[in-house]
Amino acid sequence: MSYMVITAHFIHSDWCLNKRIISFSVIEDHRGKTIGKKIVACLQDWRIQRLFAITVDNATTNDVAVNYVTIQLLTWMNDDALVLEGQYMHMRCCAHILNLIVVSGLNELHASVAAIRNAVKYVRSSTMRLHAFKQCAQQVKCPNGTVVLDCPTRWNSTYLMLMTVLKFQVAFDTMAEVDKQDEAYFLEKENNAKRSSLTALEASKDPWVMAMAYNMREKFDKYWESSGKINKMLIVASILDPRAKMDFAKHIFEIIFANDGWKVEEMTKVVKDLLNELYDAYSAMCSSSTSSMCSESVPSGSYGGTSYSPYFTTENGGKRVVSKVERYLSDLVEDPSNLKLNVLLWWKVNGSKYLILEKITRDVLAVLVSTVEDIKEQIFHMELQAEFVRSQASTMETMSADMGVMDI
Repeated sequence: MSYMVITAHFIHSDWCLNKRIISFSVIEDHRGKTIGKKIVACLQDWRIQRLFAITVDNATTNDVAVNYVTIQLLTWMNDDALVLEGQYMHMRCCAHILNLIVVSGLNELHASVAAIRNAVKYVRSSTMRLHAFKQCAQQVKCPNGTVVLDCPTRWNSTYLMLMTVLKFQVAFDTMAEVDKQDEAYFLEKENNAKRSSLTALEASKDPWVMAMAYNMREKFDKYWESSGKINKMLIVASILDPRAKMDFAKHIFEIIFANDGWKVEEMTKVVKDLLNELYDAYSAMCSSSTSSMCSESVPSGSYGGTSYSPYFTTENGGKRVVSKVERYLSDLVEDPSNLKLNVLLWWKVNGSKYLILEKITRDVLAVLVSTVEDIKEQIFHMELQAEFVRSQASTMETMSADMGVMDI
């Protein structure tokens, strides 16, 4: 039996980032339409009228799910249900993309990693072997501790396995000399293939670095190639950081496009146009609202030590209207080296100068770039899952749970 968890993320009027689990339900299958229907039903249950983004991993079924939700919201809700008709609603989990990139590189070293994994499996396959391995480690004065076995689908656990094995390399050599079953183990077949041994790989050199880089670049380009495929709301989020604004985005474009000035200017314009497009969309929403909170105020005096007329700037002896977006971008940035600056607190204090941008910021900065949970959330979900299983134990003999997390 599989479950789907939907977590809502939002920035409240107090400018604190909030998240609430709004759905924990059994899901019949992992088809995109099924997932999409679950999301739509959840939105209807909670009477959620507007949706800015959905963060999911890169499974093809999630593409179908997001498209289904977009079509449904555009069909049965008001025009404000999706910002810019949901063009930027699909946020792909960055952690999942990074995992795919790293795994692509590790595939080139599959034989080496598999050999180390098999060696770790061998010493941990029985209490007697693990005890013998620890004795060998003590004999050659290896550090305290023991080797850990990885989960092949989690590259960070593979990294930890490789790091611990390096510390016990001499212990493995010693055990190979004294344990006669060691050689027999690696002569056996696993999944119709002979197990690789560390000894067999010692004579090999390292010809795979370029191949690894090529595979990783290929996977990187699939999702983030030259900023053409990346969700540009990620770039907008960096612009709404008062320490960065357009300076950081432009710097990154210069790195990506190898100082191709024309391409840098083009991407800068694309992102700035998107920010202006967002501004127009939110202005339209405010114009249809009776709330006085949508009215822009005219700040007096100066900001950041630079004196200027808040709505006009002189050009060739005349005057032209400056957009609110340009006014925000032209204000001096905060100290870029101030890593402790609380961006949400800054907008809470300064947002009244840019009321429409303030509303945009509250939506953009609430978007999750990853569905990966911190350890506390993992424990909570495991406890919640265990409690649910216990509650159903009286009516079901066996139950296995496959939990996935989706963020809205």
